[in-house]
Amino acid sequence: MRRAVGLMSLVVGFMCIQTAFSQAGDADPRAEEILSRMTLEEKIAYIGGTGYSIRAVSRLGLPEIIMSDGPLGVRNYGATTAYPAGIALAATWNTELAGRMGTALGRDARARGVHILLGPGLNIYRSPLCGRNFEYFGEDPYLASRMVIPWVKGVQGQGVLATVKHYACNNQEYDRYTVSSDVDERTLREIYLPAFRAGVEEAQVACVMSSYNLINGTYSTEHQYLNNVILKSEWGFKGFLMSDWGATHQAIDAARGGLDLEMPYGDHFNVAGLGPAVQSGAVSEAVIDDKVRRILRTIISLGFLDREQKDTSIPLDDPTSAATALDVAREGIVLLKNQASFLPLRPEQLKSILILGAGADPGVPAGGGSSYTTPVRTVSLLQGLRDLVPAATNVKHLADPYAITINFSHVDDAGLAQQGFQAEYFPNRTLSGQPSLRRNDEQIAFDWAAAAPAAGLPADSFSARWTADFSVAQAGPFRFTTRSDDGMRVYLDGTLVVDDWLDHSVRPVWRDVNLDAGRSYSLKVEYYENSGSAVAQFSITAYGYQGGVLEYVDAQGKTTSGLLGEYFSNMTLSGSPVVRRTDSELDFSWGYNAPTSGIPADKFSVRWTGQVRFAESGYYRLKVRADDGVRVFLDGVRVIEDWSDHPARSATIERWFEAGVPHQLRVEYYENGGEAVAQLSWNRAVLPDVVRTADVVVLAAGFDSLTEGEGADRTFELPEAQDSLIARVLTVNPKTVVVLFGGGGVDMRGWVDQAPAIVHAWYPGQSGGQALAEILLGRVNPSGKIPATFERSWEDNPSYRYYYAPTGGSARYQEGLFVGYRGFDRLNRDPLFPFGHGLSYTAFEYSDLSISPVRMRPGERVSVSFLLKNAGARAGAEVVQLYVEPVRPPVERPVRELKRFQKVSLNPGESKRVTLDLDESALAYYDDAQRSWVAAPGDYRIAVGASSRDLRLEGAFMLRPPLARRKPRK
Repeated sequence: MRRAVGLMSLVVGFMCIQTAFSQAGDADPRAEEILSRMTLEEKIAYIGGTGYSIRAVSRLGLPEIIMSDGPLGVRNYGATTAYPAGIALAATWNTELAGRMGTALGRDARARGVHILLGPGLNIYRSPLCGRNFEYFGEDPYLASRMVIPWVKGVQGQGVLATVKHYACNNQEYDRYTVSSDVDERTLREIYLPAFRAGVEEAQVACVMSSYNLINGTYSTEHQYLNNVILKSEWGFKGFLMSDWGATHQAIDAARGGLDLEMPYGDHFNVAGLGPAVQSGAVSEAVIDDKVRRILRTIISLGFLDREQKDTSIPLDDPTSAATALDVAREGIVLLKNQASFLPLRPEQLKSILILGAGADPGVPAGGGSSYTTPVRTVSLLQGLRDLVPAATNVKHLADPYAITINFSHVDDAGLAQQGFQAEYFPNRTLSGQPSLRRNDEQIAFDWAAAAPAAGLPADSFSARWTADFSVAQAGPFRFTTRSDDGMRVYLDGTLVVDDWLDHSVRPVWRDVNLDAGRSYSLKVEYYENSGSAVAQFSITAYGYQGGVLEYVDAQGKTTSGLLGEYFSNMTLSGSPVVRRTDSELDFSWGYNAPTSGIPADKFSVRWTGQVRFAESGYYRLKVRADDGVRVFLDGVRVIEDWSDHPARSATIERWFEAGVPHQLRVEYYENGGEAVAQLSWNRAVLPDVVRTADVVVLAAGFDSLTEGEGADRTFELPEAQDSLIARVLTVNPKTVVVLFGGGGVDMRGWVDQAPAIVHAWYPGQSGGQALAEILLGRVNPSGKIPATFERSWEDNPSYRYYYAPTGGSARYQEGLFVGYRGFDRLNRDPLFPFGHGLSYTAFEYSDLSISPVRMRPGERVSVSFLLKNAGARAGAEVVQLYVEPVRPPVERPVRELKRFQKVSLNPGESKRVTLDLDESALAYYDDAQRSWVAAPGDYRIAVGASSRDLRLEGAFMLRPPLARRKPRK
């Protein structure tokens, strides 16, 4: 009964707090009283932030108001629950679960004393390339609108302010600080604003965050029409509008344009910037008062002046939050393909499972950027499977199947030879005294997050030492790489070769070392953890020009080892090179320095030319790593294109090369600003025999926090030539299930037809590996549906022709309303996987459609009901989707649009009647001429089914015109 009482208290608290904010007028007298005592200088200072907070004014009893990123976890104050990505939540199509996630996030925030949570993100998935798609709720405005309402209510029900962002049209990450999203009024209203409107009008969200970009030529922070007319006047927004971090450009225009709070600091909203403007009348003091009033009213309504925000009764590692994160992952993972019921796996029939890919361990909980959280703990796919399969099943993991196998060994305390490392763990940071634990570690690939590495050891302030001997079968350059948080160092035969012995967040450090074949080397790896997240990973991989040579023919016809480097003092490779020289290898990390005399440290370019030959025939992976742009040509054909500003990142291709055949090679590179990196390497791509002999292969592919995230767009192609790897593995072993990580659709054309099963995991949060394992093994029946259309090729996407700004100034939204499935329907184009698609281990049947009334009067509702049956042998959940199709609309409209959905759970053989009601808003479009929403009288079709292209039932009804008013008799 105690549990029921606790739940009732939670609900009552939710209702009280939510009602308090939705009736914000109750706080007005108190806000006015405080405002009346503030000086002009205090008021101006109050609307400029202080890092991640609103400043305290102790004279007036105003506390500091603490903020935190973000939508996927309370990230700024230590380890926390790491939730699945927003697009994974949308893939659940479960509004109740969205409310649970909001409630859990609110509790996590209260446990840390956070007042304002900077989420959720509501930008529409327009293209698969946007680097932050994973944070958002997909391509459909109705689905996004329904998910945001319970999410916001859940957060604010715990006494924490939610923040919907990024208002508006931040649908690309490239050039996000300067690009203008040019979009027409109707498209803005029907596609890009509905989720924000729902957050404001239906969820009573307290905060809105502006975007970086411009909208139709005006910065969002200065956009009077969006901010003052639509947000505050039309929608009646009572809270406050804050800037994204550094998105304010000008004090007067932003003040007039509706911005209420500049973050992170008052660089423009300060006494020097706004004081003279108020004195001159350029900005009225009433405008400043309104901004302060909005903030005061909001924080008073949520009780921030009357209680401590930190709730110490809520554990920092909250079991309720962890359970919610796991449930979102379970329901959000989507089974895209399951040929001949390949899944679920039957582990009792399997002697061996091979897991391929770095994404399988230590896991891919999230994409990159401000939403990334340090999880309290993580369960990787590898760990999840090992926890659930029988002990007799051999589960092997290869992060890189092409890597040269290096066998590490040591002699244990009993004098016996053992594979792996001798590991010693110490309860201090200095490796001093006796170790608390000695054990054998198969590899050094740990992501403990905020947990202790083992029982008896602390989660912080510990250290570890690993020792082993090893040898390599092939001589050459090898890269020793550490990835750690905090310090790590590596000794080879007693010599320090990698030194990263200091406190820092997770980062890779490496050094290239030439090793001799057959020689025995001794290795020692040391690590310490100070506080926060604990990560310790080490690898040795072949690097450089394995099995091949670089050379070029000079002007005299002489063959010279290396490449001809031509260095230009501009970014366009134009004019004559300032420097021409031979570069024996292409492996440069210039940092902030100039590459050579006569060339600037920034804004330069280089062209390397020559040829490459390989000693043996076979597959090779060619990789370039660059900061900024790079492109590679083989025999005159461009094979790598990454010609844009970006931090250091890799691009890889895989090709077959015949022994001894020279291939013309050209690498072009430019550096704009910051660090300069340009590197080329290759290695043999030979699949080991275990790929062929495994009973089942689980191939974890996709993106991670380094290849997809805030501040840059990502590629449609999988990074690091994973497409080639998947295709080759499927050829060698057709019994392969592909598990994808990432924020949306990817190029699958090279292997989708050969793969018997494909699972999309998105970014599944801290327990994603457990949820994946449960689904792969049939412990959980998948029920997720993709909230975005997956195209076969990027060129198929409706925004393809308009996505990139042709002159760098504006992103043209010329596909208009026809985003995602709306565009595919208009073009009569088949997607790879349609919007709303997702398979189950059971089957559902739809029947007995009923529509009443079939002639709807204005102001009435239409009730659509049908029978849904679980016709299979497993319990499962189906997301039923209702689409409305106007028959002869007075303006161009999408063929059909999602207007209702419901997730229905059924036992085997069970049937339920599902009823979905429609009102006039489900029929309406935005009329530019009338500047209002219009539901046009006429005929409408109803389509009900399992996706936008799997429609099982159809019917029709009519919206009758309004009754004409009778003229009164004279």
